[in-house]
Amino acid sequence: MMKKMRKTLFGLSILCLGMGLAACGSKNSDSSKSNEGSLTVGFWKGDSTSEDSARKKAFENFEKEYNVKVVEKVYNDYDTQLMTDLVGGTAPDVFYVDASNLPSLTEKGVLEELDTYIESEKNFDTEDFYEPIFNSFKSTDGKIYGIPKDYSTLALSYNKELLSK
Repeated sequence: MMKKMRKTLFGLSILCLGMGLAACGSKNSDSSKSNEGSLTVGFWKGDSTSEDSARKKAFENFEKEYNVKVVEKVYNDYDTQLMTDLVGGTAPDVFYVDASNLPSLTEKGVLEELDTYIESEKNFDTEDFYEPIFNSFKSTDGKIYGIPKDYSTLALSYNKELLSK
């Protein structure tokens, strides 16, 4: 559990530092100028109290470590609101990305490539992640644009006969 929490905190640190204003990859974004000394992190409103408390703890630790204020931007209709903010130049500096949205966002040029940040970080081992999930945050040319924070089973099939045995 502690190793997982450390990975989560480190992943957040890499995302926050590495993405270096990820949404600001959009040429018309001014969000970095209006919040100097802070880092805006966008995420969807969840139903999980444990995820909320883990995120808040990670943000607190990040603020203490880097002396940067984390500003939370909570979305209720994540995809719609994030796209609106990206187009309007008001997107958060760092935001969660569903792997299914990665191709569209990399094509639009709104994500920062993370390869050089990850390579420079001595304590970060990409092999600590389940390869298919980690690879879902790579572009078709193999560049890394995100780090998985978790995964879920979106579909489950089973052999009813085998299960009953």
